[in-house]
Amino acid sequence: MESSKLINFVEALENTGCNDNEKRKLAEGFIQEEKKNQGFVQAMMQIASNSEYAQGRSFDVNLAAAIQLKNMADYHWKHTTQEHINRPADFDDSDHENESGENILISQEDKEFVKAHIIQALVHSPSFGVLSQFEEIIYVVARYELPENWPNAIKEITELLNEQEETKVFAGLIALKEVVHKFEFEFKDRRTPLQEIVDNLFPKIEDILTNLIEIHADDAVRAKNIVIETFFLANNVKLCNRYKEPAKFDALINLVSNVFTQELPAELTQHTEEVDQIEKLTKSNEWKLKTNCIKFLNKIFTQLSDTSMVEEEDEGFSKRFVSVHAKNFIEISLSMIEGSLSHFMPNEILSFAIRIVSKTEKVPELFAHLRVHHEDILLKYSLPLLKLTPNEIEEFSDNPVSYIRSQYDISDTLNSAKNSAMDLITFFACYNEDEDDKGTPPYLEKYFNYLVQGLEEYQTQNNQDFRVKDSILLAFSLLNTDLKKASHLYESVELILKNHVYPELQGDNEMLKSRCLWLYGEFSLFVQDPEHAIKAVESVYKCLLDDCLPVKVFAGTSLHKISKIKDAKRILEPGIADIIAAYLKAMQEIDQDELVNALEEMVNLFEDKIEPFAFELIQELNIRFKKVVKGDDDCGESVLTANGCI
Repeated sequence: MESSKLINFVEALENTGCNDNEKRKLAEGFIQEEKKNQGFVQAMMQIASNSEYAQGRSFDVNLAAAIQLKNMADYHWKHTTQEHINRPADFDDSDHENESGENILISQEDKEFVKAHIIQALVHSPSFGVLSQFEEIIYVVARYELPENWPNAIKEITELLNEQEETKVFAGLIALKEVVHKFEFEFKDRRTPLQEIVDNLFPKIEDILTNLIEIHADDAVRAKNIVIETFFLANNVKLCNRYKEPAKFDALINLVSNVFTQELPAELTQHTEEVDQIEKLTKSNEWKLKTNCIKFLNKIFTQLSDTSMVEEEDEGFSKRFVSVHAKNFIEISLSMIEGSLSHFMPNEILSFAIRIVSKTEKVPELFAHLRVHHEDILLKYSLPLLKLTPNEIEEFSDNPVSYIRSQYDISDTLNSAKNSAMDLITFFACYNEDEDDKGTPPYLEKYFNYLVQGLEEYQTQNNQDFRVKDSILLAFSLLNTDLKKASHLYESVELILKNHVYPELQGDNEMLKSRCLWLYGEFSLFVQDPEHAIKAVESVYKCLLDDCLPVKVFAGTSLHKISKIKDAKRILEPGIADIIAAYLKAMQEIDQDELVNALEEMVNLFEDKIEPFAFELIQELNIRFKKVVKGDDDCGESVLTANGCI
């Protein structure tokens, strides 16, 4: 393309980032018009790859061109002329149509140009921003062109991996990762190209990783991350054939384990309560590397640790894994949990470590090994693992709606380590070796007494950290199901509610108050003392009228449970107007299935008293129906509940 034309493109790209609205709109219009013409894609690649075009410019035109190129590839590569002719009537491509209404096509000539230059373009990327755009383009092209229509891709990658220049090797690693990504979820014959790639190129990247293990420069850490990610993508769905050979599998596992267990500098492991610092550390390349390693190890453990779940042809390999490697995986994971007690540990790493330990319950041989750590898990690790994080505390005040939802969502990433820990603690605390034994699990009472002791010690402390009490109460809630079967502990459970939970309903700590409100809902069965019952019902009712959203939501989701206590209806009846109003107000602030479920229970309980509020109730519930009909909400369960209310 002529240099003058390229300069026009450069100037237009620069103006798309200017503050002058008129100039920006003209530039955007020019770019949109030029997308119709052959050569636009080539021009964007040339500009994106050459840092000279950005010199002296007020806007990053390299990145702007790379984004234009990526968007063109991402949106249009899949389209052919025939697809456009036959596209569905509801196909919305308004942002990518020319004046006649026809979709913009990337010409075959432009596609061939991209395929011929995109891998080499990685080598010359002027910034990591541009590099990431090129990386996405390779994945898009690989999805639609490999293996038949991009024969030179693997050849180019192989050549780059065998270069001595670090930037070229790095480019080869990135391109290989995206090519492998294309085959990640393929099966049977469609997986054959991946097996060939692994056989031919993975010995090389294994050597690269081995040579980089003791090198901790930024570029080396980035390269190691890419290699580990590539291993994961290749083996995510099923272990590749190469690694079904014991010697090669052993070498891979030892290599990844060695990378994972390397010590980090003190400045990356120092414990911190600062949310910004936690985010910064978590995003560091060093911690990303450890995260990628344990993500890979967890995947291998999941695939192979339970012999009963593998295909028949892999049973022998699975048994060998359990015998040779699995116990080491467990010890590595326990060391991560131990380390988190005194040092910084990213949430995702801790979550994977806990998951690996949890999976042993399905494998008798491994669970027998873990039983040595039974008391450590319950008496040493459990409360620190359940402790409120700085992120949760910040979210409670800054984004209470998100916080409330996270407490009910077991898939929530913010609390993934905590959710995994809750499952682990529940299993170990309530574990009974004899499944036919209907008596109290042997560890239940011991753990229960440990929690009681913790609450009593907390009560005597001067400088109390409320997170300690919160973690004890959360652990206490995990025993709910089994405590209901232990009638000899009923009185002790109610004493905890009286002495340690009820007082917080009168306190000023809204986060702890929310936890205690939730507990009263979970343990309403244990409230037997009439005086305690009256006080509890009155306090939960008052909290429903609180200004703090989490407090009133947790009060609302517990009130209907505690209202089943004797005399509760009599206590609540005079305030039914305020109660209904409070539920409706809370529902306007947050869409929460549990809140609507609670409202239905209250409507059923006071069905002879709600006539004055019927119209307002129907109005609010009708809003929820409309949201679902419009697709604005996915609260299907609460819609059924709303129907019950109406």
